[in-house]
Amino acid sequence: MDMLTLGQASCLVLGYPPNEPGQQKKAIKYLCKCGLIAVYLRGNDPFRPMAIGMEVYNRDPYNYISYSDSPRILEEDASHSQSQHNAIDDSFNYGAEGFLADSFDSISAYWSHLQKNSDLMTIGYAMTSSTSEIGASRVTLLQLMIDKLYLRGKCVEVFVSPCCLVNQPILERDCPRANETLALLKGCQGDITDLTLKVHDTQRGIRLVIIDYAGLSTSPEDIQKFLRTYKNIKEIAIGHGSSFEILSRLKLLKTDSI
Repeated sequence: MDMLTLGQASCLVLGYPPNEPGQQKKAIKYLCKCGLIAVYLRGNDPFRPMAIGMEVYNRDPYNYISYSDSPRILEEDASHSQSQHNAIDDSFNYGAEGFLADSFDSISAYWSHLQKNSDLMTIGYAMTSSTSEIGASRVTLLQLMIDKLYLRGKCVEVFVSPCCLVNQPILERDCPRANETLALLKGCQGDITDLTLKVHDTQRGIRLVIIDYAGLSTSPEDIQKFLRTYKNIKEIAIGHGSSFEILSRLKLLKTDSI
């Protein structure tokens, strides 16, 4: 199986057409300008790239795997690749097919889903780890996430947790509040406290959009607690580069094996 090139991976991160050489060069240049690089996490699906700061990559090139400038053969057997494609990401550790709901292979299909289910308000949430980016790189990465949530996720508002651990309880994040970082982010409506206030005060159902499986939490129990607290969150949309996956509230709460 052919591996993604650096250009293709960079396009998937930014939402550009991945097989157009001009777009590939543009995507690599944009990420480089922002101090970012497209990588995948060792043991995870290499066809779902993410962007991290160059400083983070240089500190840990063994767990963050970069892409080659030219195509190469992916060194893994087909059965493992297929099982990885059909399962929930290891970092989420759900381990149950029941968690997989509607998966949309293109952004246009996801947008069509939004139009058909326009009764829900679409809001976004992004976070960065306290152990990853620092300073300007953190702001750059958060801004990239915010822009993706608006442009691709079609969110009407976006909230962020600028500096937290992925295993930190959702409702205990952003204390103290990172006011300096929040002030530098365009289109950011606040942190997790502001998000929960928004959800609580909204009469409509909510569609929460995140980036990748670990974009909300790596603890399934914590996500269930979060959903039980805010009953008007009806579905979670997960962005995977060139596609979106929808997980309904019902499926998230009824799965026993998480």
